[in-house]
Amino acid sequence: MRAVRVPKDGAPRESKRRAHWPWRVGGYLQRMLPPAVFVPLGLLQFATIYLATQALVGHSPLVWTVRASLGAASIVLIMYLMRVWDEFKDAENDLRMARAGDARFGLRPVLTGDVTIGDLAKLRRILIGLLLATGLPLGFPWPAAAFAVF
Repeated sequence: MRAVRVPKDGAPRESKRRAHWPWRVGGYLQRMLPPAVFVPLGLLQFATIYLATQALVGHSPLVWTVRASLGAASIVLIMYLMRVWDEFKDAENDLRMARAGDARFGLRPVLTGDVTIGDLAKLRRILIGLLLATGLPLGFPWPAAAFAVF
């Protein structure tokens, strides 16, 4: 296994490739959750459950509504939000493992400086806002109830 160089102070290396927030976060999302894979996957997961439930209760024909589209979008947003929360949860452990020389951890986007914790915090706020917006047709305060514990 190849040793990874991590700065002694633990600060991530600054990336010169992506200067602006949208480019850094876009690169992070492309690397960690490629939209070409995870958007269709999230949509298919929702559609499978939604349409199968209709079929099981005997609805004919099966109906796809605007609320269903918002539900599908919510599943995709939740997948991305879970990934961002995982980065926050694992940041210290990833740094410790990279310092120990584990090559699997030294190439993580936060440690390489491709994206910062601040970038991910902003992305998290945007994802939560979008989730709240997609839940508005359910009526206030139900969309916000999911985030009451966070």
